[in-house]
Amino acid sequence: MLGEPASALLPDDPSKPPASTKEGERESRRKPPVPSRFAEVRQKREKSKPNIEKKEEFEYKIFIVKPECESQGKGIFLTRTWEHKEIDLSYRMVAQHYIDPPYLIDNLKFDLRIYVLLYGINPMKIYLFEEGLARFATEPYEAPTKNNLNAVYMHLTNYAINKNNDNYVQNDNEQGEGDGHKRSLTQIYRDIVF
Repeated sequence: MLGEPASALLPDDPSKPPASTKEGERESRRKPPVPSRFAEVRQKREKSKPNIEKKEEFEYKIFIVKPECESQGKGIFLTRTWEHKEIDLSYRMVAQHYIDPPYLIDNLKFDLRIYVLLYGINPMKIYLFEEGLARFATEPYEAPTKNNLNAVYMHLTNYAINKNNDNYVQNDNEQGEGDGHKRSLTQIYRDIVF
């Protein structure tokens, strides 16, 4: 069980008392606490940033757009403009700022599947399953440019998309360890922490 509920927030500067006025409360930005293990990973990442070339003339924001009621990577695309041909304002979509550069392992983008059970909300009890899954893109990462925005095997980590790439490698062991494009969370923790 996690020690603190996910809703516990800390002020930017813990040495300063929180603002007491409503205006001060609006002005103060609040962040969730960062577990010490993640702080160690962040420090390790800062020391070994990937060698990624400059973004050429492509300095403005890029968004990854996902349709509300789809799965398995259907309908996901990257865009740098809201006038993109696939954006239909009559449908509900989620647009997220594309993080560049992302965390990489073996020069590949990845995402984590972490499984939790919300057991109660008052008091909040959350159980975190000890194992999870990491899904990897199947093409080495390059910073987004106007020429590679449609490179789904590089920018997206969805299994349903990447399994169709000739580069896709299936892990052959039950533990989900190795160099495949689906790996166990245990292996990922070892890769990023040690």
